[in-house]
Amino acid sequence: MPRYNLFFHSNELPQTFEEGEQDMAALKTWSESFEKVVVNPGSVLKQSMMVTLDNVELMPVGETLSAYAEIQVKNPDEAVKVARSWPILDKGYVMISEVVDMELD
Repeated sequence: MPRYNLFFHSNELPQTFEEGEQDMAALKTWSESFEKVVVNPGSVLKQSMMVTLDNVELMPVGETLSAYAEIQVKNPDEAVKVARSWPILDKGYVMISEVVDMELD
């Protein structure tokens, strides 16, 4: 069965500690509801850096990935179904990429 990475992008950060706690509780419940398909629950990501040959710069909040997870489902439609249920989708979007294993021997 194929695996998909879900990359979560949030356009805004919680404004208060309580908002952050509410978001985390909703995300925990969401993750638990899909535990049968979650291969790797991933992590929440802090501020990102963009690295090129000539430059390293901090990315502004709202332009970086917020979190990621890896799921295993039958097809892309099932991955979309999981992504659409992300509890804070109203604050951002989810990118979906199918995982392709590479042998680097």
